[in-house]
Amino acid sequence: MAKFDFNKPVASFSWYLQNGSADDKRGNRLHVGTGQKAQIYFDPESGEFIGKLKYVDDYIDLADGAKQHFELPRTAREYKPSDFSPKFPISNVKFEVDESVKDFIHVLPRGLFFYQNEFYDAVFGDKTDYPESLKDFLFTRTGDIEAAGEFYGAIEKWPQSVYCTLVEKCNVENRPIPEYENDRALPLDYHKELLASLKDYFGCGESNYRTPGDLIAARSYGSYLSGISLKFNPQDVIAAVEHATETVQAELVPYLSDSFGPDRYLPCGCQVDIPMNDSMVAASQLLRNLQNAGVDIGKLPNLSCDECSQLAAKVIPYVENKAQPAPDRSLGHKHEVNRDAAQRRQTERTTVNQIREEDTVGE
Repeated sequence: MAKFDFNKPVASFSWYLQNGSADDKRGNRLHVGTGQKAQIYFDPESGEFIGKLKYVDDYIDLADGAKQHFELPRTAREYKPSDFSPKFPISNVKFEVDESVKDFIHVLPRGLFFYQNEFYDAVFGDKTDYPESLKDFLFTRTGDIEAAGEFYGAIEKWPQSVYCTLVEKCNVENRPIPEYENDRALPLDYHKELLASLKDYFGCGESNYRTPGDLIAARSYGSYLSGISLKFNPQDVIAAVEHATETVQAELVPYLSDSFGPDRYLPCGCQVDIPMNDSMVAASQLLRNLQNAGVDIGKLPNLSCDECSQLAAKVIPYVENKAQPAPDRSLGHKHEVNRDAAQRRQTERTTVNQIREEDTVGE
């Protein structure tokens, strides 16, 4: 696998919109065009995606007809796609990508670019040439976690967005087990809090929805509630077990089945207190194991107990394999191995001969 040159951007994109509206006058100037020029880099030292952006604006002076061009630079560490999103639809986005990024496209975080499909088109050349699965999730190939190590370096430097994407991939491979099959099975207090959070999430004040499932079916077209999962802040779970706390705060997350796409979680900010149980204690130990393997627990998203197990099953063997020294295939080493093997064979022959002599004497 080719190494990626981090002096080059992972991708560059730009767009420009000519508006030229006579109504768009600003003082004695006419605003005739606006756009962006952006480059996204990955910094392997800090483990951050960095966005370098220029806002572009063009004007015409109404007094003398002179053209005026302005570029406002901005650098965004801990880059977020929303930093680079326009406030209106754009159809002429142009991407430029280095050929070597194709080896690592499956380990870039989901949603790294606001114009995700245009980015795939630039990498693969044609919409028909890349897997449909890329539209929905990454980490889709065998060995992707090794590819992530090649791209991001030491595991303690992996960005939070990569862990979030990896957890998504775990859930795609192993359908998660929801704690509650549907909202009607929830304890009444949880049910009320989830319904209130969903109403706030969807921005509706109607009181005619009686269950979270009713609200989701009405507000999320093509989706229905297929289960509800409990997700915990990893640091909270470890602290709760260490201090023998009787309860730990959890995020109550609906799990949606979608008629038009992959099943997905719907984080809506519902927080509830859950009594501590054996599953959480086991999850705490798995998180400790991940921490000992070099994972920065603070970068992990909220996880269910099931996701803790899935993530540990992927990451820990990878770290253990990386820690094993590579076999020594030098010429000197081969001579030593051959010499040791010859000595063992000589020792075995000597022992066998001694046994035979002793048997002969005994007779």
